[in-house]
Parts: sequence; C-alpha cells; structure tokens
Amino acid sequence: MLDSFDPSQTGGLCGLGVDPITGNAWVYQCSSATIEGYTPTGTFLAAFPRPGESANDVDIEFAPASMNFAGTTIPEGTMLFINGETGVAEIYAIDTATGSVLATLVTAFGASHVVGGGYSPVRDTFFLVQ
Repeated sequence: MLDSFDPSQTGGLCGLGVDPITGNAWVYQCSSATIEGYTPTGTFLAAFPRPGESANDVDIEFAPASMNFAGTTIPEGTMLFINGETGVAEIYAIDTATGSVLATLVTAFGASHVVGGGYSPVRDTFFLVQ
C-alpha cells in the first residue's frame, strides 16, 4: 500500500468506487443523502444528492466502456450507482462532474438487499449480488 485516507466523516461506508480515468474515489455513507468524491490523496472534491431512496444496500461502479444504458449512450467512466435497498435493484448512470442522473435502469433482479454488482463489457451484461 502506498497511501490511504479515511473518507468516512460521519458514519460507516456502504459504497465505494474508484473512477479508473481520474483515480478519484467516490463514497456513499450508509443511508446518506449524498455521494462524496475525493482525490487519491484524500482531498474532498464534491458531494451531490444520492438518487433513489436512502439505502444501506448499494454499490458504486464505473462504466468500463461507452455503452447503451437504458436507451441512453453513456461514456466510459460514468458512475453506476446501484441501489438495491428494496424491491428490484435500480442502477443510476451519474455524471460525476455535475451529479446529474443521465439514465436509470430498473432491473428485473432482486427482492431487496442487492448489495453489489458490476458490468462485463465482453458479455454486455450487468451482474448483481443479493
């Protein structure tokens, strides 16, 4: 390990993802109203509202390639915020520069407590874990 920092200011972390293009870490504290971004050295970048419901069953991933996401083309490096708190999981494509939700994919998977997932560009498939 070369370096570390603790982004948790007020509580436990439920989601963490690292943007492969910028190296910035994006975190979601359990049941928080915001998603927060930090540089690799731990400098706070920004916070924006969490889409969807308050949750402790979440994951943060990044699109490994440009893709068609729920009928919208999103660029490589777009944040994918997976909220699996209740019902089927929703995946939100988020522009980290603005915090804007670019598109939402309501999956057919889960009956609450979907806690993570990822996207395979080879299979063009999302894999989720409940």
